[in-house]
Amino acid sequence: FWTSADGQDWRRVPDGSTFANAKVADLARTADGTALVAVGLTGDAKAATGAVSWRSTDGQTWQRSPGTAALQDAVINAITAGPDGLVAVGSDLVSKRAVAWRSIDGRAWEQAPDAPSLDNFGLKIEMRDVASTGTGYLAGGHLLFGTQYPSAVTWTSHDGRRWTRAEDVPAFSQGKIQAVLAGGPGLVAAGSFGSPDFSIPTVWVSAGLSR
Repeated sequence: FWTSADGQDWRRVPDGSTFANAKVADLARTADGTALVAVGLTGDAKAATGAVSWRSTDGQTWQRSPGTAALQDAVINAITAGPDGLVAVGSDLVSKRAVAWRSIDGRAWEQAPDAPSLDNFGLKIEMRDVASTGTGYLAGGHLLFGTQYPSAVTWTSHDGRRWTRAEDVPAFSQGKIQAVLAGGPGLVAAGSFGSPDFSIPTVWVSAGLSR
């Protein structure tokens, strides 16, 4: 972690045991502005072993979340703060199931119930990013249908627990969503389009949660 008062001069936070054997993936501020919550995974460069989160009130001193069952056998890729608290998204350790979590304070986490919208018949599927829409949450990622070519996927949720997967559309074919955002006239997703050997940057737009 680094901290800065003006965005130009930065000070690195000393690494400590709280970050041992872990990787940070994303960072968010709680809705009330009183704390920062970081998320990521445990393990090494070869294999992840679980999800993890940290909490700080000043960006310099961090406390690691307890290792609970809700964070086991999964990885967290992204986090956001919204109307129902903090929501994080990711996948199981082998990316065969999309996974979402909800937390009020960034310490205790509740994993969203498994549902058909989060599975892909035993094939790859994962959530890569999540954003608050003001009235709910938008998540984006991709899945595979037994081929090397991916298909972009989006999900919506009003509470961070129950997720609805959007219908597959031609614009999603061969796409991978890496980032989502609510802004401008609607919703925006960014990622790539193409094959594993060749892809180009791509942006998708939607008028709202129903699309």
